[in-house]
Amino acid sequence: PTRRSSDLIGSLRVPVPLFNVFLQEADEWSRQLQDGIAAWTPDPRQPVPESLVALAHSLAGSSSTIGFDALSFVARLLARLGASTASQD
Repeated sequence: PTRRSSDLIGSLRVPVPLFNVFLQEADEWSRQLQDGIAAWTPDPRQPVPESLVALAHSLAGSSSTIGFDALSFVARLLARLGASTASQD
């Protein structure tokens, strides 16, 4: 069996090793975001922790690099929302 050297994401051809790194990082960042949001939601009057904004920003940038535009868009919105609530403090 031949090993593929890249995956096609939308119209972007991504090397398999880069895609695998993205999947591992995105999985970890998503898990941390989920846990962080769950910890924050009991008192949403508190500013969103900067660590959650940073995680969302990382996920947005990495997703954009790989060509996952929809995930990048949602993560950017989350980062902006978090940053705006943090600046209201």
